[in-house]
Amino acid sequence: MALPQRNHLDHTELEGKRSHLYEIIASLESVAVAFQGGLTSTYLLAVCRDILGPANVLAVTTQSSVWSSSELAEARARAVFIGVPVETIETRELDNPAFVRNDRARCFYCKSELFASMQPLMQEWGLNSIVCEVIAEEDSGDYRLAMLAAQRYNVRAPLYEAQFTRDEIRNLARQRNLPISNRAAGCCLASRIPCGTPLTVEALDQVSLAEAFLRDELNLRHVRVRHHGNLAALEISQEDVARVVQPSVRRWIINRMRECGFTHVTLDLVGLRQEHS
Repeated sequence: MALPQRNHLDHTELEGKRSHLYEIIASLESVAVAFQGGLTSTYLLAVCRDILGPANVLAVTTQSSVWSSSELAEARARAVFIGVPVETIETRELDNPAFVRNDRARCFYCKSELFASMQPLMQEWGLNSIVCEVIAEEDSGDYRLAMLAAQRYNVRAPLYEAQFTRDEIRNLARQRNLPISNRAAGCCLASRIPCGTPLTVEALDQVSLAEAFLRDELNLRHVRVRHHGNLAALEISQEDVARVVQPSVRRWIINRMRECGFTHVTLDLVGLRQEHS
């Protein structure tokens, strides 16, 4: 008898969170959504459209050295699917020596550049607020830094304020038939470079090209290429390992990674690490 009661409590709690989220968004009246096309930002954008209407919502995507062109294209397509206007801004994270340093505060400088760059667009469109996708269960590490940047620029985080978890958002996204409920979360290309290793355009481009080869030509949907100087460490889903280690596929990968400038290639047996967008 305990399990049905627990399910009832879960449902009641979720409905309470959803009502609180709707109230938060309604109070903002019009918003620019920092949009990367992952699970949380897509659900947030869809709810903003539902509550405020498409005329009062703008999806803002980013063109930058730290985001791949394919992720930008996917994000723009998702905004169109949801039915809101979308604008793409150029951010210049690599102009900031503090970001290039690539220490543990990197995410703060990245988000600060994004939120600062969104301010003129928000004013141009006559919108009241900027919102971002940070959620409650990630109140540590990179996401704590993201919240610090949000507070600095008066950016709201409605999903965080309503205390949603990622699993709750995934279930709600699935109910709405949003195109990302089973999609691995995205993360900026700078996350592929070890902390403390200075960031360069060349290294970020290597990662972007290597992942594009694996994703587009091998159809590996979930893939990360970690950059360790001349060594590329591949992280893939466990279900793809058997195919990747086949001799012909393995040789193809080695040749492609060499085209990207890597001389050594390894497969991380731990698999794809969880990252968030």
